Amino acid sequence: MNKSNINFHQTFFANFDYIGKILAIANGKEINTIQEISIITGIPTGKSSGKVVPHIKYCEYMNLITFKVINGSYKIERTNLGELIYNEDPYFSENVSRLICHYFLTSKCCGSELWYFIYKELQFRYNKTIKKIVIEHDVNNYFNKTTKLTAFNGCYNNSMSFKVLRLLEIHDKYIDFNEFHYEDEYYYALLYSFYFELRYYDNNRSEFTVDEIFRDLKWNYAYNWSQKKAMEFLEMASDDEWIGLNRQLIPTTVILKKSTNEPLDMIYSNLI
Repeated sequence: MNKSNINFHQTFFANFDYIGKILAIANGKEINTIQEISIITGIPTGKSSGKVVPHIKYCEYMNLITFKVINGSYKIERTNLGELIYNEDPYFSENVSRLICHYFLTSKCCGSELWYFIYKELQFRYNKTIKKIVIEHDVNNYFNKTTKLTAFNGCYNNSMSFKVLRLLEIHDKYIDFNEFHYEDEYYYALLYSFYFELRYYDNNRSEFTVDEIFRDLKWNYAYNWSQKKAMEFLEMASDDEWIGLNRQLIPTTVILKKSTNEPLDMIYSNLI
């Protein structure tokens, strides 16, 4: 992954009020300056800093938009996922919308380098409880630059961001990674994240080893799941014929049986 832009957040946590407003203008047609986006959306900005650019980057890392900068102005377009959320849950009132955004923010394929490193690499290295001083040391050592963890921490302890998912408990000296509590309403979002990550990893095949899934991509760590817990979900997906599991091979392989768009289209179908 590119390690050059870990301070994209400018210390601002991801605010879903602003995320929704960026999605609303991301029609792929209009080209606006940062100041014009601020006026249209109400997201504050200034001459040298502000919250518009960080939230455009958050949207990109969450796989909600793509954008081009043309002569200092922004042309923003919704992705397939962004279009779905814009039509189904534009205010991010459903937990499943925030969960899938959290997943992609930590994703190896398209997420933030900083989020991926802290959330997946360090959890893989140290397990479920990590001292803040260790996180800061390892981040500075890996990226060869300093960064404040204010934005990362703020995402998981602020109600305007991911707090409702109860993924992290942030204490004075350490962070606890809490196992995500699965419910059926999240089924297709988890499947979509699984399919998308593997297709992005290698779109020329449909069979992947569990080592690739759990050790390379670290898919399960976005949900703070052990390999055992993740396999329980994959067994359920296998029973539903979304995937195949070949346990005769060592390591076990997973076969994708459908297209990535199929679970995407069903993300909101289990909501009551």
